[in-house]
Amino acid sequence: MKKYKRWNGKRKAEVAIALLKGEPLEEVSRATGQPAHVLTAWKEAFLEGGAAAFQEGQGATAGSRESSAEGQGG
Repeated sequence: MKKYKRWNGKRKAEVAIALLKGEPLEEVSRATGQPAHVLTAWKEAFLEGGAAAFQEGQGATAGSRESSAEGQGG
């Protein structure tokens, strides 16, 4: 991982995914130059955002895509 002065959403997501895949927090913290509590907050925000994708009315889910395909003769 690289140290950046500015962290956009994509970079934060990459860090969160690395942590979720099992990268040790201390190593990611050292590699990014970000304190552990900041990285933990990014991971928690990522998980909350991911859960929001499955909330009622928050975009297409697998079930609604299947329903649309059936309605189109698919």
